[in-house]
Amino acid sequence: RRYDDVREAESRLLDRLYALLHNFRVVGRTRPASEEEKNEGSIVIESTGELPDINIYDEKSEDWFTYHLDGHWAYDGSQSDLFKDVEPLVRALVPNPLELMQSPQLASLMRNTSALVMGSAGSGRTFTLFGYGDQLGIAYRALQCLFDHLDYRSNQLSKEKAKRSSLQESSTDPIVDAVFEPSVTMTLFEVSGDQIYDAFGDRQVSSNVIFNDSEKAIVIPDVSSLGLRDINEALRIVHSAVGKIMKRKSPHSHILGEIHVSIVYHREETPIKARFVFGDVFLDSSATNGDSLSVVNLLRGIGEGRDVQELFQKSVITKALQGALAPESKT
Repeated sequence: RRYDDVREAESRLLDRLYALLHNFRVVGRTRPASEEEKNEGSIVIESTGELPDINIYDEKSEDWFTYHLDGHWAYDGSQSDLFKDVEPLVRALVPNPLELMQSPQLASLMRNTSALVMGSAGSGRTFTLFGYGDQLGIAYRALQCLFDHLDYRSNQLSKEKAKRSSLQESSTDPIVDAVFEPSVTMTLFEVSGDQIYDAFGDRQVSSNVIFNDSEKAIVIPDVSSLGLRDINEALRIVHSAVGKIMKRKSPHSHILGEIHVSIVYHREETPIKARFVFGDVFLDSSATNGDSLSVVNLLRGIGEGRDVQELFQKSVITKALQGALAPESKT
């Protein structure tokens, strides 16, 4: 717990960084080439050292292309090192209860954050999101971080309430009357073309994707939403569901999950809601049609600062990404 103050300061710093970057950061991760790829003569990718730039040599054009990124995860970096950049997004879902009592207007702020892993087939995106064995990926670490932070915030409020309850003015102190009652639910589904597979329900469902404009989030009515009471239950349920997806998953399909958090701080007030979206999104920049092209065009539109509302409607996967890539989300 001694690092919690430092982590909270880092979260605040990341908030400011996202404000400067229009809520989006693009971080690259490279992996070492396999022996088969080396024998076939794979494309060379190099990091320029401390600068977050990626240089890619294209054998067809015999030229180098440089991509300027907001960060770079080296291929020899661990899964835990990678998650340090994602952790503040998860911690932001659970605001400081003491600050909320002092500044009630903070309760109205949208708290939607996302971590999307995008890449071509074989690029390592599924490993980054889910991991393998004891090398847990972003999705599992996000759940662990969330439940750990819920415990931390609960203890933080309890200690402050105990300290203030002995004061004479305690009857008028909103912190003394505050509660901390969180609930966590989650959805997990696979998108392949115009088909949606509900991982928790283990079934194909309607591809009806609705964007809730008031909450800046998507709703898929037929996808199962499960309540998660503690981290052990959460890891067990998610591991089972991910296993089902992996058995049927195509290299060209996409996986999206949403962790919904609702916290009651005062029984007479509306719960504070937050959402973390994680995704494994297939990209193929050479695609000439299909949902991969729709995602590429959407990302280009966002990067160019265009109005992309129409681009969100081009495919099931772009509709499903609308909550994660909405301007209000930190991604």
